[in-house]
Amino acid sequence: MNLNQAAQNMVSFWEDPRNIPFKCKLISFTDSGKPCMCAQGQTLFKEGGYSVDQLKEMPQEVADKETARILGISVSHSWLLRHINDSRLGAPQDVLTNPEKYLGPNWEAVLKFWHLLDTLSMDELKWEKVGIRFCALDEFYRCYSENAVLKAAEDNIEIFHAKNVFNDCCRGVGLATLEIIGSHKLQEHVFLPMFSNL
Repeated sequence: MNLNQAAQNMVSFWEDPRNIPFKCKLISFTDSGKPCMCAQGQTLFKEGGYSVDQLKEMPQEVADKETARILGISVSHSWLLRHINDSRLGAPQDVLTNPEKYLGPNWEAVLKFWHLLDTLSMDELKWEKVGIRFCALDEFYRCYSENAVLKAAEDNIEIFHAKNVFNDCCRGVGLATLEIIGSHKLQEHVFLPMFSNL
């Protein structure tokens, strides 16, 4: 994966054990008042030029988008960076240098799909169309397909467990992502085609 200079800088920073990011909050403070930042917070502060006061007020959705812009990745990839950083064994640099570790052997297709999602982000009509397609699926068929996708994806990813996609992500996006991750074990794609020909 080709990384821009900001991403390369952050990878080098995180590889130093003294710079392990804080977990679960963009910014927090020790009892002595020293700021502690998660991977996104460190990126926004070091490479984005955001101040401590700005980070204290920044909504998470904005942090996801700004981190993506600074690192030259998709918003979904930025979300993955946050999710992995907050997990017990998370190493944020691996999200950028070794996405296969979390997304499986089809990681390039996943990243390509996530970039497609960013192009749709400003077009409500296209998202509405995706929603209509999702709701139009037969309920039994949709449930059956969800189970198949979850099973196929769980065997191919280390930390990015299938169940976690539904906590922070649009259900259709999560299922389409998992469908790509486990595509070599699936006979058909049910959710990914919802994002075609919009």
